[in-house]
Amino acid sequence: MAKKATSEKAEPALEKPEQGAQEVLESDSSQKEDRVAALEKMVEELRAELAARPPQVVQVMADTEKVTLRFQADVADDNVSVFGPNGMYGQVTGKSGTVIVPKNEWSRFYNESVRRMIDNRWLVVLSGLTEEERQLYNCNYRAGEVLDEAAFAHLLDLGEELLEIFPGLCRFHQEMVGRAFLKAWRSGDARAQNRELVVALNDLSKQANQDLENGDARKKGVFRLIIDEMNARDVQD
Repeated sequence: MAKKATSEKAEPALEKPEQGAQEVLESDSSQKEDRVAALEKMVEELRAELAARPPQVVQVMADTEKVTLRFQADVADDNVSVFGPNGMYGQVTGKSGTVIVPKNEWSRFYNESVRRMIDNRWLVVLSGLTEEERQLYNCNYRAGEVLDEAAFAHLLDLGEELLEIFPGLCRFHQEMVGRAFLKAWRSGDARAQNRELVVALNDLSKQANQDLENGDARKKGVFRLIIDEMNARDVQD
């Protein structure tokens, strides 16, 4: 019996794994190079566009005009003076400090309390107002009318120098000096024990207060209480 011829089907040639992987890598590399080239081109175009633009000018606005004041008063060291709603213009603890107010908010700052402080020279306007505005707000000080910061802080150390300063002071600051001496005298501060100085200052005070109404205790001088207490002490001794 004759054997049937067997027909063998040809197997398709299989791609070698190494060859396929290589082609994939080459394809990825080519795509990356294309992306890099595109990005570089984009960067160059942006640079050229920026270079073609005119330069920008940034204007810096000047600071808002400000009014600067000095608070100085014979209050307690732990006293807190608050300025503006919720202290929006600051606060001063103790006898002296600086208050700065934007000038465009001056009308809001200038309330009845501030007006009294300026009138009584508890608040001294240092800068920020014109001569006309100083006239309007009663802060056009004459030379020597108010104690400067150093003199206020060291009143008791000035000694006989006060005899030159005192006559030029406004009445409010003369009274401030008198209260400072009275407090120092009663606390036993040696700087307030000089009878000759106290009497001389009181004479100056009496001269400055001659225009007050009769019966006003200040006509006798703002140091009169110290002199009376000195006299009483001498009698006891």
